[in-house]
Amino acid sequence: TGSAGQTAAVIAARNGLDVTIIDETNYGGTCMLRGCDPKKVLVGVAEIIERATAMEGTGITGIPQIEWKKLIQYKDKVINGMSENTRKMLEKNNIRTLDGKSWFTGKNTHKTSNNQEIRAKKTLIATGARPRKLGIPGEQHVITSTQLLEEKNLPEKTLFIGGGYISFEFAHIMATAGSKVTIVHRGEKPLKGFEEELVDKAVENYRGKGINIILRQEPVEIKKEKQEYTVKLTSKNKITTNMIVHGAGREPNIHDLNLETAGVHYTRKGITVNQYLQSTTNPQVYAAGDAAATGKPLTPKAAYDGKIVGINASKGNTTKAQYGPIPTVVFTYPPLASVGLTEKQAIQEKQEYKVRKADTTNWYTSKRIKVKNTGYKILLDKKDRIIGAHLYMPGSEEAINLFALAMKNNMTRQQLKDVLYTYPTTTYDIKYMI
Repeated sequence: TGSAGQTAAVIAARNGLDVTIIDETNYGGTCMLRGCDPKKVLVGVAEIIERATAMEGTGITGIPQIEWKKLIQYKDKVINGMSENTRKMLEKNNIRTLDGKSWFTGKNTHKTSNNQEIRAKKTLIATGARPRKLGIPGEQHVITSTQLLEEKNLPEKTLFIGGGYISFEFAHIMATAGSKVTIVHRGEKPLKGFEEELVDKAVENYRGKGINIILRQEPVEIKKEKQEYTVKLTSKNKITTNMIVHGAGREPNIHDLNLETAGVHYTRKGITVNQYLQSTTNPQVYAAGDAAATGKPLTPKAAYDGKIVGINASKGNTTKAQYGPIPTVVFTYPPLASVGLTEKQAIQEKQEYKVRKADTTNWYTSKRIKVKNTGYKILLDKKDRIIGAHLYMPGSEEAINLFALAMKNNMTRQQLKDVLYTYPTTTYDIKYMI
């Protein structure tokens, strides 16, 4: 019942199909209930602390602090009700809702965890993703980001395994709240897929906040000792911590669906689908969102997938998935935003390109609120069109959408520059970036 499932269900129901939707947890999906939305509540509070601390001595007196338990209670207050509202919305659209799990018993038949049997002309798999297995002794001591969002007590020390979105976003929140945070990442660079020069800036800022980032290492064993955990790394060094959080990547949540019985082909990236998001081996099955092997695991993309499936399941395969540029943001402070190709990807694809980049620490947008070590990098093709945009500065989570809009509509650099933007804003800074 996440972004993909509920979108497809509503479209199919409104087009006259008899629709049933099932979910083993609260209705609404990961982003709404256990990811993006509750996380952004915490991010907003952490940003207030960051900005107040940076502006100390400018007229700001009395730097606020985070009381973790009350922050989690506030998050719950904001999020509570969303699940029930989602269920009501589905039922209002004449969609039958079931609680529990289901799995295939044939190409178009299913069994549920409460022993119901369902026969469907068409099935959509939109089961999202789950944390991948670490495969190390003591893995049972590692909690997920979902569990972290329910944690009522702030640990003195927190260790994040992996250097992706989850680790960087929650590390910032918890360090700002007062936990001593370490990130362990097995690669040369964290935040894979983002422009490396800007990732370097983010790492430098994080280390400046007291966050310990250990690269080219990964845990090989975890042991519980009284109130702490000891984590042994590949270097044989050991780290003691009070909490260990899984941030080492997610995998499609499809392995309990009995897909082999349904003749549905899949890989580690998800269910293999055609351009209509239909299984390549069972035409009665569609897949959308993180469960499908179709690209980045992002909520807007999942909702788009749901729209495509809803239309095709209702009207026959009339609409192809055409994604175009999809912007993405790591909600650090400042936010790290990206759309299109990085320079490394442009080289790999043998693209002709030119680069515009700068450190923007002394630009007004950063300087007025004392945000350090900011910057951008823009890639343009030989026709002066944007093929990649990467921002690490205040307001970048909003400004990146304009770059996505320009890319989708094949706007040239000059056309984007000629727009009259509000001033002074990060959006206005686009004129200087390009």
